Amino acid sequence: MEADENGEPVGVLVPRRAEGVDVIDDWDGFGQSLTASGTALFSNVVIARRACHAARWAVQIFLGLLPARSSRDACWYRSAAASDVARLVSERKRIYSHGNAASVSEDPQILQVVGRVRGAAYSAGAIVLKAAEAVQRAYEASFAEDAAVTERANAIAELEINQSVHVVTTLVLDATTLLFDALGASATKRGLDLDRYWRNARTISSHNPRIYRDRIVGDFAVNGTPPPAQYKVGQV
Repeated sequence: MEADENGEPVGVLVPRRAEGVDVIDDWDGFGQSLTASGTALFSNVVIARRACHAARWAVQIFLGLLPARSSRDACWYRSAAASDVARLVSERKRIYSHGNAASVSEDPQILQVVGRVRGAAYSAGAIVLKAAEAVQRAYEASFAEDAAVTERANAIAELEINQSVHVVTTLVLDATTLLFDALGASATKRGLDLDRYWRNARTISSHNPRIYRDRIVGDFAVNGTPPPAQYKVGQV
C-alpha cells in the first residue's frame, strides 16, 4: 500500500486485464484460488482518480466478508452449500438402519441439518448486506469536502465490518462442516469437492486474521479507540 503526500495510505482498483497489469497465478493455498493472492506486476498502469476512492472499501468488503460468498449464490437468501446439500439429500437412495424414515429425504434429523445450513447462509448473507450499506456510505463520503464527515463514515464502516467478520466466518465454517452430517461417506468423494466450501472460507478469513477484529471492536466500545484505517502486511 502506497502513501500520499500526507502520509495517508492510498489504494487503487485497476481492471484485471488493463494494459500493464500482469497477474501470475502462483498462489498455492488450499482454498480461494481466484483471490489473486499471488504475484501481481504493474508497469505504467493508468489509474483513474475514482479508482482510488473505491479501492479501500472494495478490498475491505472482499477480504472481510467474502467468507459468506462461500455459502451463498446469486440469490441472497439462498446458499451454494445449502443448495448442494439439499439436492444431494433429495437424490440420496441409501439409508441407515438406525435412521428415522424410509428415505433420507424424509428423515427429520437430516432435514434439521439441511435447515441449519440454510439458516446459517441466510444469516451470513443478511449480515454482509447490512455491512455493505455502511461501506457504500463510506465510499460516498470519500467525495465529501468535509474531512470529519469522511472520517466518521470510514470509522463506522470499519467497525461494522470488524464486528461482523467473526460471526460470519463462524456461521460459514460451522455450516460447511455440518452439511456432511446430512450425507454419507460418499459426500467426501473428491469429485463432489464439497470440502471447497470450508477451505475457501477458512482461507479468505485468514487473509486479514479474524482474531484481531473482536479486539478492535471491544477497544472502541470500552475506550473509544478508533479502528485502524488500513490493514498492512509486511515485516517489522
